[in-house]
Amino acid sequence: MYSVVRSVLSYFPILFLQVCLAVGGLATVWVNGHEIAQTDNMYIAYRWDIKKQLKEGVNTVRIGFASALDCIRNNRTNFVPPVDHLDPIGNSVRIRKQPCQFGWDWGPRLVTAGIWRDIRLEAWSRVRLEGFEVDQQHEDSGSVRVAVTPKFIGRKAGLCYQVELRLEDETVASAEGSAKEPLELMVKNPQLWWPAGQGEQPLYAVKLIALDRDDHVIGRAQKRIGLRTLKLDRSKDEWGESFQFVVNGRPVFAKGGNWIPADCFVARLTRSDYERDLNAAVQANMNCVRVWGGGIYESEDFYDLFDELGLMVWQDFMFSCILVPADRSFLKSVKVEAIQQVARLRDRACLALWCGNNELPQLNQKFFGDRPKLKRDYEKLFHELLPPIVEQGSAGTDYWPSSEWRGVFESGHELGEVSGDRFRRIGKQRCRFDTALTNLTYNFDRFAMFHRPA
Repeated sequence: MYSVVRSVLSYFPILFLQVCLAVGGLATVWVNGHEIAQTDNMYIAYRWDIKKQLKEGVNTVRIGFASALDCIRNNRTNFVPPVDHLDPIGNSVRIRKQPCQFGWDWGPRLVTAGIWRDIRLEAWSRVRLEGFEVDQQHEDSGSVRVAVTPKFIGRKAGLCYQVELRLEDETVASAEGSAKEPLELMVKNPQLWWPAGQGEQPLYAVKLIALDRDDHVIGRAQKRIGLRTLKLDRSKDEWGESFQFVVNGRPVFAKGGNWIPADCFVARLTRSDYERDLNAAVQANMNCVRVWGGGIYESEDFYDLFDELGLMVWQDFMFSCILVPADRSFLKSVKVEAIQQVARLRDRACLALWCGNNELPQLNQKFFGDRPKLKRDYEKLFHELLPPIVEQGSAGTDYWPSSEWRGVFESGHELGEVSGDRFRRIGKQRCRFDTALTNLTYNFDRFAMFHRPA
């Protein structure tokens, strides 16, 4: 229930309800008995204008969850994946929900429904500060040019904003200007962020205050950033094509793990849970963790710890093993999901790579020859929809279509020796970049080792 006073209803023309739902395929939202919307994607943060449904005093928000199994049986019935590798009942990919809830080789089938992120009521009058983006340009001199671009909802005419860049208790740079253009800050003696074992992890605080034409504060936002460059290097080498991360111009030997959800019921995870496991990863000399595509896009606490500990993240989109639909409404929903998640993680120091999926091509390529529509639908999502979202929405983070992927759908040891990720030869252990070679039995086998040629 929400209590709304008269002044809020009279002064603010825009009132939004924001909620993130772990839907069982379909949830319906009511405000004071009025149906507001239906949802069908666990990974989207939904927002609705509900001013017309609000009243002075106590207001009631009610959310009803449909059965996941009923939704799977009754939606997208024309799509049946050629094989359900780990779902014992089948067809769970018809809805956008955490794949491993339907059963995996490391965990039980426990399908949940509910609100799994914060729910809140937002109000503003003319314009709202939604946040800001940060871009870095590393100069040959060693200085770093930091550009800050505010993001507003509504009219921004007459607005200005102030930006301050701080390291611990010291102001490194500051600027102010019109909301119509980015502000640039120059850091002449930057302290660079490095992966664990390569150097320190200094995090700069970027603080932004937005003001109207009368100098009234209309919004504040802040985030922490690491000053660094981080790219996937695929240049030619003596074996064919390299596959390695280069941080601040230095190639980094990736040592790390494959992260699955740390609890079957992800809504109850806390920062201390993540801290326990990620500290253990660093103590085991890891510097890179792959967030596996059968789970969830993790919380802010999770990525905060990655930034602080110097763990690079290979971030999968949430698709794993089983082919998914490619109808218009499904792709439209995934597009919103991808845009939101890329924007959310855009400025993270730890973010090394966006990956389209886990193992879809190699587990399903045998069906592509006889059923070319399956291949075409796969390409629509992972080769056409997602790459431009990452290119346009990220701060230069690279995109890789799948783990594993070698540039073509065919796979094999010989091709893996030349390019791409996930090649291994038993006995010789020679590979480019292996994202799931061996598991360490540690709290649901959460880690898997990375390797690359010496």
